[in-house]
Amino acid sequence: MINKDLKNYNLYLYLLRIADTSLIMSQRLSEYCGVAPILEEDLSISNISLDYLGQARFLYTFISEEVPNECTEDDFAFFRDDDEFYNLSISELPNFDFARTIVKVFFLSALQIILWNNLKKSNNVFLSGVAKKSVKEAEYHFEHSSGWINMLGNSTEKARLKTQDAIDYLSPYTNEFFVDDENEKILNKKSMAPLWSNFSKEWHNKINFVLGDTSLNFNLNTQFQSKGKFGLHSEFMSKILSEMQSTARKFPGCKW
Repeated sequence: MINKDLKNYNLYLYLLRIADTSLIMSQRLSEYCGVAPILEEDLSISNISLDYLGQARFLYTFISEEVPNECTEDDFAFFRDDDEFYNLSISELPNFDFARTIVKVFFLSALQIILWNNLKKSNNVFLSGVAKKSVKEAEYHFEHSSGWINMLGNSTEKARLKTQDAIDYLSPYTNEFFVDDENEKILNKKSMAPLWSNFSKEWHNKINFVLGDTSLNFNLNTQFQSKGKFGLHSEFMSKILSEMQSTARKFPGCKW
């Protein structure tokens, strides 16, 4: 759908990494609709899911208008295979339980706050514009998830252990956040986009500041690195795409 021969290939790939992460996060969080621990959280998780979906749609629409093959946002969402997606691996992992879901939002929203704040400085008008809007959503997601982290981390022993287990399980996947490739370096040299490797210290500070008010801790001591942003996915990705894309692929071009 996009190839290296395109004039702005580097920009499109950069945007797809953000858009795909938001889309898959939206799909995962939508699974919590109707089954969250309390009614208010059912609404909150659904709203966060819609925020992610809105970000994905905005970016897909921009790319589809630029790519000269008459593709649409639906083509990007429903007619790519898993190796054509570039989402961060953490987004595709199953929810498992509420603690793991909220920690996932906590980790990713902390990253997105830093990413969007940096993209506001981009000399690309589109990037700086979408960043100014999206950072407000990321700040809300972080505030919401931080509240739950504080509550669970200072609650019962069972709640604390489940949340610590979620942190321990998801922490290795955050290594992927701070890995650059040649594509990002090219855009950085043009002052269009920041290097994600520069976010590491600020991200860890944000995470540890919230955890500091609890008995929870973040101890990342592993060289494991997932590679979803490079198109290499876990076994969970094909399953989530199978569910998400089934109607569009079975009835291509259908109108509601």
